[in-house]
Amino acid sequence: MKKINRKLSNRILSYLLLTISITSCITIIGITNDFDKLSDKEKSLIHPFSSSDKLIRGNIYLINAQQLKKELENYEKSIVYCFTNGCSSENCEPINNYIEYSKENGFKLFLVMNGFGNISSTLDQSSNTPYFAIDQAFYNSKYRSKYNRRFENELLGRDLDFKEKEYNGNLFFFEGTKHIETKNSLKN
Repeated sequence: MKKINRKLSNRILSYLLLTISITSCITIIGITNDFDKLSDKEKSLIHPFSSSDKLIRGNIYLINAQQLKKELENYEKSIVYCFTNGCSSENCEPINNYIEYSKENGFKLFLVMNGFGNISSTLDQSSNTPYFAIDQAFYNSKYRSKYNRRFENELLGRDLDFKEKEYNGNLFFFEGTKHIETKNSLKN
């Protein structure tokens, strides 16, 4: 009886140790902005936004909706695409598709990351454009869902903590600073 209990105890202990070792190797992304998971090289690409006159292609500029709206004033038509790096949804397309669509249709494009997880999937696309990322500190939240919602609400002129009943998309079309429509895909 003692041998059986000892074997069972050893087996349980082995499974527990295996589970702990496996889960310690798993990195969860998307809860926060994931800045702490970036390499030093990736971190060196991130800068505070000050002026669109000084943007360097391939860099990432931390921006809030107030700053972005100020930039929208300079363009007749704009698209703000708030995206998740490495998105695999049917509505997500390669960055260059958004760039081409904007050029072909006379829009200024602002590519805004909602976090830094899977950043290499975006940077590896070799798009010849500067990127933006939501300045989570400005929205007093380390949680992506909260600072993303506040950024989008401020961009659209709504109460910061407004919650949509259904998802409308993350492609925001503007004429100057006036929001015209929101789409979830370039296809519709």
